[in-house]
Amino acid sequence: MASARGDPHKLTDEERGWCLALRDALNAEGVPLPSSDFFLAQYAIVSKSNVAKGVKRVKAYYEHVTSIHKYDTEAALAGTIAGLGFYNKKWPGCIEVCGPSGSGLHPTIVFNCAVYHPSEVDQETELDEMVVDKMLLYDALTADLNDIRVGCHVINQAHGAGMHNFCNSLEKKLSVVSQDAYPLKYTSMPVVDAGWVLGALMRVAKPFLRQKLRERIVVCHAADLCKSHGYRPEDLPTIVGGSREPDPAAYEAFLRERLARRAESIATVRI
Repeated sequence: MASARGDPHKLTDEERGWCLALRDALNAEGVPLPSSDFFLAQYAIVSKSNVAKGVKRVKAYYEHVTSIHKYDTEAALAGTIAGLGFYNKKWPGCIEVCGPSGSGLHPTIVFNCAVYHPSEVDQETELDEMVVDKMLLYDALTADLNDIRVGCHVINQAHGAGMHNFCNSLEKKLSVVSQDAYPLKYTSMPVVDAGWVLGALMRVAKPFLRQKLRERIVVCHAADLCKSHGYRPEDLPTIVGGSREPDPAAYEAFLRERLARRAESIATVRI
């Protein structure tokens, strides 16, 4: 878990160069720039020197997140558009927050696969809310430049999970948003306490995952998270062997606190 942290609100010379190259490419193609220097920097840092990838992601964001699902951070927080906390309202305990993980202090969450039943989602009336909650989480996981640089950890508690916790048609729609459009770096994705069904699930899910994402999936037992993978018990919820007790209010508080930090980054970071 190597650290790549620096000034949370100041770009390095290399990062600034990536930003300028991406901005020039977007302008050359007539693509509207992201809504702030910070958001442009987020695309540039995640894409690094691959300008074409950055342009493609920005286009996908406008097409899928903004145009189709009408996502706007401030509107979602204010409740003007629905979606804040959708996952935990639909499936209590689906997402739990953790302390920052590893030497890089990666922002970290736990996703409880067993309580997630995507077949229960009405894709006509609830998909927008699902995407809004996912985008709020992604914005929260990228609250400053250091979050963007080091990437996040998503621990998947898979005990008791089965094929009923996967929906092919829904995952296709969500993967466009989460993998193609939003600039988020996953540094580690442990899959914890999975049973025999893991192989079948992964065979179904992996075609929708990019190669780098597949490479970050680590299959292990909950006890291994602290023993072998650098996590601390006090940072992890009890469902993955930690000591943090469940708190139904913690997820929304986590979103609001980190989104306030992101707002500070938006106001501060300049190219």
